[in-house]
Amino acid sequence: QTISNACGTIGLLHIAGNVSVPQKPGSFLAEFYKATASMEPPARGKYLEDPPEGAPNIESAHQAAAARGQTSAPAEGEEVLLHFVAFVNHGGRLVQLDGRRPRPVDCGPTCDASLLKDTASVVMKFAEITKSITFNLMALVGK
Repeated sequence: QTISNACGTIGLLHIAGNVSVPQKPGSFLAEFYKATASMEPPARGKYLEDPPEGAPNIESAHQAAAARGQTSAPAEGEEVLLHFVAFVNHGGRLVQLDGRRPRPVDCGPTCDASLLKDTASVVMKFAEITKSITFNLMALVGK
């Protein structure tokens, strides 16, 4: 992740790019995934950070959305101890997607029926290791 304090936005991009989410033709997501499909993660990050001429600018969109939020953004350079990661069912595997890591983390088998339970199990291990329950969980679900 190369865009400062955008881990929530990047987490949503991870989810939308790794599950079957219908994308509106011509939308930012559709164009981004089409343009970056063959890129390695560092190149995708660079594309987001410095989009080519005519491409949508996710950093500007993120900053505009963040400014409408209810929480003040941290100052430039301020240490941020909070972070967002995404968990997805990718080919029957529970995969953790984290912009701070060089690659996805395979957390074991899962299926759509057990995805929430399997994710909760991984999150509980985080809580045990860090001795902290200072986190939120959000699920993106279909109808």
